[in-house]
Amino acid sequence: MSEIKRWIDVWMDGWMDGYDGLRLATHLCFLINLLLVYSFVPDSFMSCAIVPLVKCKAGDLTDINNYRAITLSNAITKIMELVFVSHAFRQGGGALGAYAPPPQISKM
Repeated sequence: MSEIKRWIDVWMDGWMDGYDGLRLATHLCFLINLLLVYSFVPDSFMSCAIVPLVKCKAGDLTDINNYRAITLSNAITKIMELVFVSHAFRQGGGALGAYAPPPQISKM
């Protein structure tokens, strides 16, 4: 639960005044444990929006190579992914391997 609380604090820093991080971490920890026990991920956790972003605004806006895609996902899903990736990174040799980069946080 402490790792979930840490990621919530990092991710919510400056975004929400007065949120109860400990209560939120407790509920998320319970939810994530249930998802792991039952090997289930809700459909809403797997849905996302892919949005194109212009790389160079001065460039040709009709050129498809002038865009990069970002994925907007559910906040709970993002915190869950950060917990899983950081755990796998610490383990070293798992599916990510020894050369996997540490998890990065994006507040988009």
